[in-house]
Amino acid sequence: MIDRRRPELAPYRVPERPSVGNRWSASAWIFVRRGGTSQLAAGGLLGGSQAGARVSYRLNRDSARPLALSGRVYAPLGSLEASEAAFGVSWKPVAGLPVEVLAERRQALGPDGRSAFSLIAYGGVSERPVLGPVQLDAYAQGGVVGLKSRDFFADGSALLTAPLVPSGRVKAGLGVWGAAQPGLSRLDIGPHVSARLSPVRARLTAEWRLRVAGSAKPASGPALTLSADF
Repeated sequence: MIDRRRPELAPYRVPERPSVGNRWSASAWIFVRRGGTSQLAAGGLLGGSQAGARVSYRLNRDSARPLALSGRVYAPLGSLEASEAAFGVSWKPVAGLPVEVLAERRQALGPDGRSAFSLIAYGGVSERPVLGPVQLDAYAQGGVVGLKSRDFFADGSALLTAPLVPSGRVKAGLGVWGAAQPGLSRLDIGPHVSARLSPVRARLTAEWRLRVAGSAKPASGPALTLSADF
């Protein structure tokens, strides 16, 4: 039986920012992992297969410190009864710091979803030069879901990659992924390959994630992600 107290995490990605004059932005993703096609259950699944989309509209003119309305939908693959929608407000308080704060209302779309308020801080860097051709992509998020019955959570990853082709559209490297929420945690490491898809701003990534800490399912295995920014 699904434990609705646990806040299943929708993964944050560092999106490609829209142009300064464009107040609309959107992103969508699908993440598939072997053995991860059900929502959190008695077996303790964390970081399973899922799909989602997010749309936001910047309210202010300051693109360096955006204040935006956002809406998103999320569904664990193989368990649409746990689908959710959320609407909220995000704000980047410091222009030079890649961290935003999001307050939102989550609403269950099925009997196994959760309806609650949440407060999240998230951020990351994309293609940050490290040494020579090596670049860093990283994100982290953490927060709380629920006002009366509060559940804290955290999630993050870091990737070190280098281009395989002169254009930089195909990269390979190593990654580390971690997540924790009530009663569950995991840490994975493994190889990572990604390719940018033209002409749209999409990316396909393939990874092998080796679980090195924690007991949350799914076990070690391949993972595939298709994401796009609009």
